[in-house]
Amino acid sequence: MPTTNSGQNARINRRASQPENRFFHYLFFLYLIIEFVRPQSLIPAIGLLRPALIAGVCLAIFSIANLKNSWDADKSIRLLLIFFALAAASVLFATNNFWAFQYTQLIFLYVFAAIIPMCLLITTVEKFQTLLLFWVGIHTYLALYCLTHGGKGPGGFLEDENDIALALNVAIPFAYFFAQSAALSTSRRILIAVAGIVMVAAVVATASRGGFVGLAVTAAAAIWFSKQRVRNAFLLGAAALVFWALIPQEYKGEIQSISDTEDNTRLDRIYSWTRGWEMFVDNPVFGVGVGNYPWRVAEYEILSGSNYGQRKMLGGRAAHSLYFTLLPETGSAGTLVVLGLLVGFFKNVRRRPEFQDIPESREWHFLDGARRAIQVSMVGFLVTAIFISVLYYPQMWYLIGLGLVFSAMYSKFASDKG
Repeated sequence: MPTTNSGQNARINRRASQPENRFFHYLFFLYLIIEFVRPQSLIPAIGLLRPALIAGVCLAIFSIANLKNSWDADKSIRLLLIFFALAAASVLFATNNFWAFQYTQLIFLYVFAAIIPMCLLITTVEKFQTLLLFWVGIHTYLALYCLTHGGKGPGGFLEDENDIALALNVAIPFAYFFAQSAALSTSRRILIAVAGIVMVAAVVATASRGGFVGLAVTAAAAIWFSKQRVRNAFLLGAAALVFWALIPQEYKGEIQSISDTEDNTRLDRIYSWTRGWEMFVDNPVFGVGVGNYPWRVAEYEILSGSNYGQRKMLGGRAAHSLYFTLLPETGSAGTLVVLGLLVGFFKNVRRRPEFQDIPESREWHFLDGARRAIQVSMVGFLVTAIFISVLYYPQMWYLIGLGLVFSAMYSKFASDKG
């Protein structure tokens, strides 16, 4: 009989046997639309109503009221709460406590308005499938927006070319694996395959070098996690040749400049990362406070004496890397918590030996595809994030939530079939 994570099911999946929280279920999907589609950017009047704040607060109240149902589900929930507590504590000692407070609010919303509601509300494989197909649909819209708006996104954390490229790299693996999934109808698979092609085209439209590196790593990871690696490597290789032949010459030039050791963008990033490392060494335990790298970096430029007075200073600018944001702003404490979250994530979405002993079904094929997609998505994110300050963007946090939901769905599925 397959073994299951009984602790994980005991609380989160207890929600499945209670009356459905339809209001909060629909509110969660509305919150996703507000977060990613950003209708408030297209119609400013919507922004006056503060829909993200209202929906987020309602979902947070729901999460806090049901916190007992998630506390024992997975240690990742506790780690998320610890990271939030560390961020909140940094408001007290950060040089710029206003921005520390603003970023602490973001972390609060990721935990209490996204991850915990996701775990509490997505209680069946069918709901999980709806969520992931909805995720693909949202990013297909973003890809179309990007293609028709000069490689930019609709606003907020998606406006910049690098940022929208990262968001699409996170979504592409879901299109890739679901387009091959026996859990879906042929018509759905064709639509999803087209969506994947549109997303890849949109990444090219951004002309983002970091986005290209993330796309290449995502493709390599997708092959590695595929069932038929040789076949898929051949197909993706052929597609890459066609892709290279069709893309504009200017974009080829951008990609080829990645290897230029004297490229100004490359040198600027190394310079800013070095200042971030110095900041971490000087504040190794708790860092300088969330959101405070931009407000301390000029200080470390002066202390370092490196090119001081010979270049434009970095004051007010981000670190251009998730890792050199995490280290200096949260120190060893926050970095170890995030490392624990990532280790827990990959444990949650790993292939369990007993899964192969369960008879194949639509649910089996869906969960298997979801497992592969979520892993590849996180790999693509972590690589692309080397070049972008995305610690406080929603992608990593949402993927951690999807990993938790997958683990709960897998355990429930294995238990039912066992």
